[in-house]
Amino acid sequence: MRTMAEMATGLAAAITGCRVRMALVLVGFFMGAATAHAQDVSVEFAEGSLAPAAEEMAAAGVDGGLESAATLIEIAQRYGFGYGISPDEVRDLLGVGYQAIRQIDCSSLDARAAAAQRLSRALSAIAWLYAAGAGLTFSAPPVAAALGFGALVTGILSGAAGWLAADYRAQRSQVKCSKDGGVEWFRPAARRILAAADLTVLPSSWRRSYGASPSA
Repeated sequence: MRTMAEMATGLAAAITGCRVRMALVLVGFFMGAATAHAQDVSVEFAEGSLAPAAEEMAAAGVDGGLESAATLIEIAQRYGFGYGISPDEVRDLLGVGYQAIRQIDCSSLDARAAAAQRLSRALSAIAWLYAAGAGLTFSAPPVAAALGFGALVTGILSGAAGWLAADYRAQRSQVKCSKDGGVEWFRPAARRILAAADLTVLPSSWRRSYGASPSA
């Protein structure tokens, strides 16, 4: 098992930019609640399942980015936790990336919002397990470091999956859906948002219809 210093170095390299601020908040949040939830996790489970899984996640490049969520879920389930969504469902959710609102129907938006929310809940549950395990094993620094890494990356990913679900719900609110799940028409607000994205590349007739001057 890697030492605490090695784990800290790898974690610092993996989390950059805005993730650092989120990481600091999540560390305080999860570690502060670890004692209250420690009764849900045994030392044996923490050392025998959670810590090895975290080590494997780090080795596989799990770093808090959504592109690594399927790998995290797959590893967790191999060690007996992290259920609620399958790795294949996560790959399907994230593999296509964001789709333009004109290229997706209402049924797909609903399904992807629900899948992203399930992913967020599954990751949140894993983060709680890791936080509780870290609270139980603080006297064993190498184990606690691995569990701290697990709590941090799963917490970050849970938040990101929640934001993804919110994005899909926001897209869904911008369209009028037909009974068969298709898109009937775009709400006026959605049309204005789409037009404002880059007025300079739209035909002048479109710009006039949205209240912009031809020179905009």
